Amino acid sequence: MSLNKNIVLEIIRTHFSEEVELEVTQSVMELESYELEEIFENSIDYADLDVINEMFIQKLEIFEDEDTGIIQGSIGINVFLDGYVHWEGENEFVDSREITLNNNFEFKSENTEYTDFNMDYVGTIEA
Repeated sequence: MSLNKNIVLEIIRTHFSEEVELEVTQSVMELESYELEEIFENSIDYADLDVINEMFIQKLEIFEDEDTGIIQGSIGINVFLDGYVHWEGENEFVDSREITLNNNFEFKSENTEYTDFNMDYVGTIEA
């Protein structure tokens, strides 16, 4: 199996884009208030994912035998977030920011079949 960071990134984009979007959306929804305050440099009640901009593989490890393998590593995902506050019963837009989410990932490979994708949010990286 001849894989490098670019090939793995293309596999993730092609085979697991829905899983990535769901995990990123969930990670954004679970950001703590102190994380939101650091990101927006302001008091924010919650953030919504606006758009996933770019992804890049930071670290890559491949474990293989015969025709099967486990591919794992870390992936940076640049996203735009919209920040909101609750004000007098309304949600008011405050600001939009770009951040990079750092995630660990893993999936299985058998010949040209890719399965069992898993991605976990680790933290943010300065964009």
